[in-house]
Amino acid sequence: MQFEVRANEKKRFLEAINKRVDAKLNDVVDEIFMRATDNLATKRITDTGFLAGSGSVNHEFLRKELIFKAGYAGRIEFGSPPHYVSPKQLVKWVHRKIGLSDDEAWGMAYAVSKKIGEQGTEPHPFLTPAIQSVKIRFGGA
Repeated sequence: MQFEVRANEKKRFLEAINKRVDAKLNDVVDEIFMRATDNLATKRITDTGFLAGSGSVNHEFLRKELIFKAGYAGRIEFGSPPHYVSPKQLVKWVHRKIGLSDDEAWGMAYAVSKKIGEQGTEPHPFLTPAIQSVKIRFGGA
């Protein structure tokens, strides 16, 4: 009988620990998400807000997942090797980012497309710095 009581106490103790760990994990992942989306805005990494808006956090018990659904999120974070990007996909970005007239924007879009095709893109990390700053805040290395 005494063994059953101790086993039940141990089970309740472990459940309480798991709940506290889960709450702390929620705090950590929420802080990372907030800092990552803040980095996108303050560092002017993107100009439409679509990347930040594509982000979300899944809070399952003892399992956390931070997601950016925008297909180009990884290319922003890590850069990319040379690849083709249609100038048509770039012209609106050039127009917004630089403020050129439509004709000038097309010319710049072709130049940017050519550069990406030859050199790829540089990384503009937004998530990695957020993780690093939260690791420091929460006592990680």
